[in-house]
Amino acid sequence: METNDRPALVAVSLLFWALRLLVLVQVLGTPLSHLERWSEGDMAYYHATALRVAGGDLLLRDPPRPWHRWMEAMGTPEEWERWVGNRQTYFMEPGYPYLLGAALALGGNRPPAWILFHQILSYLTLLMVFHLARRAGGTAAGLAAGGLFALYGPLMMYETVTLREPALVFALTAVVWGSVRGRNPFVAGLAAGWCVAAKSVAVLMIPFLVLAWASRGKGPRALAALAAGTALIPALFLARNLAMGAPPLALSTRGPVALYVGAAHPNAGVLADSSGMEERGLRFRTIVERDGYTARAALWGAVTSHPSPASFALLLVKKVYYLLHRFEAWNNVNWYFFRGLVFPMAVLPGFLAVLLLALPGVRHLSAPRPLAWTSVGILATVLAHPFLTSTLARYRQPLVPLMCVAAGLGLVRLLDAWKTGKRRTVAGWAAGVLAVGLLLSVTAPPKYRGADFGIYTSILQADPSLRPHPGLERLRRAWDHQEKRDAPR
Repeated sequence: METNDRPALVAVSLLFWALRLLVLVQVLGTPLSHLERWSEGDMAYYHATALRVAGGDLLLRDPPRPWHRWMEAMGTPEEWERWVGNRQTYFMEPGYPYLLGAALALGGNRPPAWILFHQILSYLTLLMVFHLARRAGGTAAGLAAGGLFALYGPLMMYETVTLREPALVFALTAVVWGSVRGRNPFVAGLAAGWCVAAKSVAVLMIPFLVLAWASRGKGPRALAALAAGTALIPALFLARNLAMGAPPLALSTRGPVALYVGAAHPNAGVLADSSGMEERGLRFRTIVERDGYTARAALWGAVTSHPSPASFALLLVKKVYYLLHRFEAWNNVNWYFFRGLVFPMAVLPGFLAVLLLALPGVRHLSAPRPLAWTSVGILATVLAHPFLTSTLARYRQPLVPLMCVAAGLGLVRLLDAWKTGKRRTVAGWAAGVLAVGLLLSVTAPPKYRGADFGIYTSILQADPSLRPHPGLERLRRAWDHQEKRDAPR
């Protein structure tokens, strides 16, 4: 790091930790820091599994297998047991629960342990974002990219709960950073291998990672180290499955149902729309009983549930649209509930704001080649979710660090263009960005209101030692007023 980079890095670091400390003070001791107690959420599964790991059950004998209400629409508990089969198969990918288990073993089973753990991972991500932008565009670009990442609001919410997003964002950014630096292929591969173990679709990243290192002109030794690093963590889980008698390559039992729910007609996969779930559930049960609980049968059954190819094509277009939309789709946690209770989340940028700022600089991610290839790999990994499952705000978070880098580079280039008199160029970009922003904001997304209050209140009633958040009643009144205003007349 050059000497003149230090003030900029110190500035974005102070901004990052000031905001995280502010969030930490407001959520600790409230139900917002104990959402893992909501049994219907993924947080509960991750937390329960991590506690088993922290307690020394590294092989996870008979891993937790929760029963959720959405599963009732598909089949009875007995049917699910018959469909899924082997009790030793993980319910969801194990990469994150093992990592979280290590954090709980070190810090204890308390919210500060996982919140600080996630915040540290995000801070390491910020350092990589800063240096990626600085390498390509100088200190000003690093300052802009790092500052934007520090201000990004939704990630602060994910840092407070036991979900894999902060860890996945960190690991995928580490793959990019390691490939751009080009010093240690084994470590870059290790990060990629953990991503695959935490989210199976990240396997799409691997070919682009290989292309990134091949573009550096590295010899067979570097590529062998990359392959060894990539294979190590998945190989450990393969060995565990063999030892426990589970299918060797099975990292989750949820693949087939996720594929079906994400693609079946009607109302499939767009913002986790639950309407039509009963009809889809009946068809899913028929498909599984006839063809087995397999990804191939579920996906084919989902595609053929549409009345025409045009219906399925339209669904895919809607999914990608909402992947980029201003709406932060609810899934396990609600950004609008969180920002209504925690200051100053309401004024911090969300995904669309970062996306719009990134547009002028996206083309600058094409060089160097390792940055370009790994960026495409992350994009492929993120896009695979709306195509295969549902469009949810959680799934797009890995794009944010790269968008911040692009935003830093683009803002510096536009500022240079303005200074050199190319004001029509700047005005053209501004008009284009505004048009895209309007396009991604015009539709009214579904409203997710009410359920969060029930989750929050149930946690509060179960533990009298927790304190209600001061803004809870104010938010309830505001949402009740909005519901009345939006109600059909």
